[in-house]
Amino acid sequence: MGESDGIDELLARARRVEAEPRTARRAVGLGTALVASGVTIAVIVSGTAYGLWITFWGLLMSAWPS
Repeated sequence: MGESDGIDELLARARRVEAEPRTARRAVGLGTALVASGVTIAVIVSGTAYGLWITFWGLLMSAWPS
């Protein structure tokens, strides 16, 4: 249990770092941009996959004898 005391002492001696509001806003903006990019890529990929599936299905149905 002596290890816990060492961590407490280390944390007590650590210098406190304040994040500037500008840095926090920048982080939120970056996160928002990454989420928006991910959603855009997901929509494009799923739309492309759906288009390929419809094309394949149409070709398959047109080739099938009636």
